Amino acid sequence: MGGVDPSTSAVLDAYLAAHARPEKIVLIGLSMGGYLAPRAAAFESRIDGVVSYNIMFNLQGVHDIPKSAVTLIRLGLGKLVVKVADVMALLKPGLRWGLSNASWTMGANGFVEQRPRTRLES
Repeated sequence: MGGVDPSTSAVLDAYLAAHARPEKIVLIGLSMGGYLAPRAAAFESRIDGVVSYNIMFNLQGVHDIPKSAVTLIRLGLGKLVVKVADVMALLKPGLRWGLSNASWTMGANGFVEQRPRTRLES
């Protein structure tokens, strides 16, 4: 699968095991799904098209996470970044939800682990 989460193929396998193959299979993604759908389709030959909208390209940018946080992570100070993010999340419900939802969506354990997975460039 070339580094892509195999869940797309697993869902297609299960669907096609229970149903006749439709004429076309189109993957639709919204928000984080809008970010992931084109990548999943690139590695899954059974997908004929993609609709991707309201794409979240960059979790860091969406929640105004300072670029200095990235520098601190690169310097091995990720635990400090997590503590600061936890305090910021207490004050900003949107940030709290975003970090929690992104961690759950990506199977990551907090901001430091999920950060490399939330940029389109990576």
